[in-house]
Amino acid sequence: MKCSYDIFKNLSDGSKIIFNLLQKNRAMTKSEILEKTQMKLTTLNRFMKPLEENKTIVEYCIGESTGGRKPVIYNINLCNFYAIGINVQESYVEVAFTNLRVELLHKEKFQIDKSCSLDKISKKILEVINKVILELRLDFLTLFGIGLSVENNKAEIKDVLENTLRCPVVTENAVKAAAQVEYFYGFKSSLKNIGYFDLDSRIKAAIIFNGKILNTAEDEEDPFAHMIVKIGKEECACGSFDYIGNYVSKASIGEAIENNDDLSKEVIKKAAVIIAIGILNYIRIFNLKAVVLSGEEMLASEFFYNTCVETVLKNSLDKEIIFKRGGYFGQDAKALGAAAMVVERYLENYNVEEK
Repeated sequence: MKCSYDIFKNLSDGSKIIFNLLQKNRAMTKSEILEKTQMKLTTLNRFMKPLEENKTIVEYCIGESTGGRKPVIYNINLCNFYAIGINVQESYVEVAFTNLRVELLHKEKFQIDKSCSLDKISKKILEVINKVILELRLDFLTLFGIGLSVENNKAEIKDVLENTLRCPVVTENAVKAAAQVEYFYGFKSSLKNIGYFDLDSRIKAAIIFNGKILNTAEDEEDPFAHMIVKIGKEECACGSFDYIGNYVSKASIGEAIENNDDLSKEVIKKAAVIIAIGILNYIRIFNLKAVVLSGEEMLASEFFYNTCVETVLKNSLDKEIIFKRGGYFGQDAKALGAAAMVVERYLENYNVEEK
């Protein structure tokens, strides 16, 4: 399996700027690239040369003439490279294959449980990768890299994949990976402060502030769920407090969402208002301009979503906050986020920390 790690690792900053521009946007002529980068033509040609030589960008087509020679339009090479994003959760694993623009080519999903050892999960992931590579004839292409998004620490999986596939694996917790793909490929980095809230069996959140992910204590995923809303009730590891996670989770309101009767709506409304209070605190602290609410179970309730959004907007100083239900990538966000981490790590756009 050919891996392109060294190709991208050795690119100059100028080459990375050009690749990043084409990768995040559309195909462009040299004139358009010059306008965006403010480079001189000789400088642009110098930085483009290695990208053309290693076939990461290609002459895509010929544009329309505006009076002189027809311009060449350049694009990233969507046919010669692929990336793999692996999302490992408590009950399932997803393996996604993407092109260099992090567009989904294929995804496989299989179920796991607590009895599955990390070694068994790793072997199954490798089986899926080898199967899909043969089926899609990806063996003729070059592997751009592998990203691993996890719900908990799965360092052993990373080690097995690296040793077997001979390719570095970038790791991150799953909610951060999802926030990343929404920020770079959904919002196109247009908003520097966004919040990603995953409302599922466990409540998790990730904040991108000034274009960088915020790291939590011990890199935990659920400090948002432990935001205190009342002192002196149920005990948890953090003390005798009542916190958001007591009210907003699949366990606490899942049955109410299924029933959807008048009594259930009161339960749902209370949960939606509490989650809205937590989001409001994050909005005010981090000056969030966009909020993604994800989580298939929770967002199945239109009433829950609408109540949450209405409560936030009613009480927020900023009435222009963008809400995105499910985000741009929906349930694929964590797997695609894993693949996106590889690209952003190579381009040095993202403060990924090796686990």
